[in-house]
Amino acid sequence: MYRIKNEERWIEKSLESASEICQQIVVLDDGSTDDTLEMIRKLEKTNEKIEVIDKSNSGHGSTILQGYQQSKGDWIFQTD
Repeated sequence: MYRIKNEERWIEKSLESASEICQQIVVLDDGSTDDTLEMIRKLEKTNEKIEVIDKSNSGHGSTILQGYQQSKGDWIFQTD
């Protein structure tokens, strides 16, 4: 699970690396104002492991909680 905002510089490489070891990747875009969301949407179309949640900025705690609720599996790896 990734909580991101305005991370267009590194998001593509990060998600590509994560998809090599993760079964599911939930990305919560917490109100980015750069091209981060567009980049993630593009990756989502070509990588079935990636699920994007676009939301307005609501802060760290509520965003992480939403990510946990959306995630499935025995183990959850979370990074900001």
